[in-house]
Amino acid sequence: MPSIFLMLAMFVCGYLFSEWMEITSPFSLHSFLLGLVLNPLGFFAAALAYFSGVGINGYLIRLYSETPKRRNFKRLSALLVCLGSVFIFVYLYQISPVHTLVFFGSSLIYGIISIYL
Repeated sequence: MPSIFLMLAMFVCGYLFSEWMEITSPFSLHSFLLGLVLNPLGFFAAALAYFSGVGINGYLIRLYSETPKRRNFKRLSALLVCLGSVFIFVYLYQISPVHTLVFFGSSLIYGIISIYL
């Protein structure tokens, strides 16, 4: 049951990150940095949503990658969390592909690195 709330929080963080962090279609570093300087509260909120979502998604990746090692863990819940993460990825990808690839790519790297720590 807590994994459902974590997945919901991951979705909200990913959605807020893609809404609050504006990236123009032909990417210009000048306009990107100017937007960050002129709107520091939006940048701070987007960064907070990004790091929270990456942390939650990394925790879920680490937790469910260790499921074969545990005997008392239900495999059905692991399957549902994996399918839910895929559906969240697909939905966020339809909203903003660039933000979603950055969000899930960095959380996948963080989750894989934190497995061995």
